[in-house]
Amino acid sequence: MDKDGNPSDGFLCMTLLLGDSWPVVEAKLKEKIDDAHPHCLDYDYEYSPFGGPHSCYCPRCLSAFRDYAKLPADTKLDGQIIKEGYGDQWIDFMAQRVAEMFLKFKETIHRLAPGTKLSVYSGYQTPDNPSRYGVNWEYMGELGACDRIGCGYGRPVEAIPETIEALAGIPAVFGAILRPYDTTKTEPQVPLTKARLLRRSLDATGGVLIYDRLPMDGRTWFAIAEITRLVAAFEELFLGGRRTGLPGLDQAQVQALSDGNTTLVCAINQRSSPAQYTIPLPRDAGRGEEFYSTQKVAGGETVECLLPAGEVAVYVLSK
Repeated sequence: MDKDGNPSDGFLCMTLLLGDSWPVVEAKLKEKIDDAHPHCLDYDYEYSPFGGPHSCYCPRCLSAFRDYAKLPADTKLDGQIIKEGYGDQWIDFMAQRVAEMFLKFKETIHRLAPGTKLSVYSGYQTPDNPSRYGVNWEYMGELGACDRIGCGYGRPVEAIPETIEALAGIPAVFGAILRPYDTTKTEPQVPLTKARLLRRSLDATGGVLIYDRLPMDGRTWFAIAEITRLVAAFEELFLGGRRTGLPGLDQAQVQALSDGNTTLVCAINQRSSPAQYTIPLPRDAGRGEEFYSTQKVAGGETVECLLPAGEVAVYVLSK
C-alpha cells in the first residue's frame, strides 16, 4: 500500500517480503539466474524511504513501525502523519529493513547459484543518504548484507572513509563517469585519464565502476589498460593495503599504499596542465623502480617528478 493509501498491483508488502512470502521472490530470482547465468546480480537502490518500491503503509507494516518506534498501539499513522511527525524514525526503520532484504537476496543468490555475487549500488555514507537514497551502509556492514557495493561518480573526500568504515570489510567500488555519457550527443568526448582512474582505484577497495562503456574511445581504453595492469600486478595491495599520505604533500596528488613489505608511492596529476612533484620516498621502504618507466629508486631518496596532464608515476619499493 503506497503513501496515499492506495493498494499496489506491482509491489509486495515489505513485511510479507521479509517473512513468509519470500519464496515468491526466490522463484523470480531463480528465473532470472537460470535465464542469464550471471556472475553478479546488481540492485541499483536509489529510492526515497517514503515512496520507494519497498515503502509499504499497510496495517502490517504500520504495526511493525509502531513496535520499532516504541509508539502506543493506538497511534494513528499514515504516509503523511509519518513523514511530518516521525520522519527520522521511519527513515531509520526503512534503512534497517532494506539491509535485511539485501541479506535475504544475498543468501538466496548464493544458494541458487554458488559463486554468483550480489552487488548493491547507492550513494556514499553521508548523513542524508538514508533519507535521499534509502540505504545506510552501516546496517549493510553489520549484516554483511551483500558481496560488494558501488556508489557515486563524484569524489566526496570525507564520505569515502566513512563509507569504507561503515561497510566493515565489504569491498567498495567507486565510480568514474564519462562526459558526455549520452551517445546521442555530438560534443567531443572527455576521456578518462590514467590519473583519474588511479585516484579512484586508490579510493576504492573493490575496483572502479565506469559509466558508460558505449562512448569510450581509444584514449580511455588505453588509460584503463595502463591502470589495470598496475592493479593486476599488486591486487592484494589495492584490496587491503594501508593508504597514507607523505609529509607536506596533498594525498589527492601523492599517496602511498603499503602492506609493510611492498610500498607503492603514487603521484597523480588530475589537472589539465603539467605538474611538478618533489617526493621524499619513505626511508625504510626498500628499493625498486618506477612502474611505467623502470627508473631505479630507493627509500630515503627525494625524486623530482614532472607529470603531463592526466598522467601518473608509481614508485614500487620492496624490502
